[in-house]
Amino acid sequence: MSSKQQLKIQIDIAGRAYPLSIERDKEEVVRKAALFINKQLKVYQSKYHIKDIQDPLAMICVRLATELESFKDTVTINEKQLVQYVEDMNLFLDKAEED
Repeated sequence: MSSKQQLKIQIDIAGRAYPLSIERDKEEVVRKAALFINKQLKVYQSKYHIKDIQDPLAMICVRLATELESFKDTVTINEKQLVQYVEDMNLFLDKAEED
C-alpha cells in the first residue's frame, strides 16, 4: 500500500465523468490534464468539423504520446550528461586528493 494519501476525484472529459483514485498531491496536475484535453477537443472539433469524439481523442493521444517520447529522449540525454559530469567531477576530486 502506498504511503501517500489517496484522494477520490471525478474528472470530466468530453462530457463524460471519470472517477479516479489519485495521490492527493497529483490532484492539480490531473485536473489540469483533463482541462487541457477538453480544450484540445474543442479546437479539433471546430477546426476539422468533427462530430464523432473518438477521432479528436485519438489525435490528442497521438500528439501527447509524441511529445512524451520527445521529452523522454531529452531527459535521457540530460541524464547521460549529468552522469558524465559527476564522473568527471569524481576524477577531478580524486586527482586533487592525490596532489
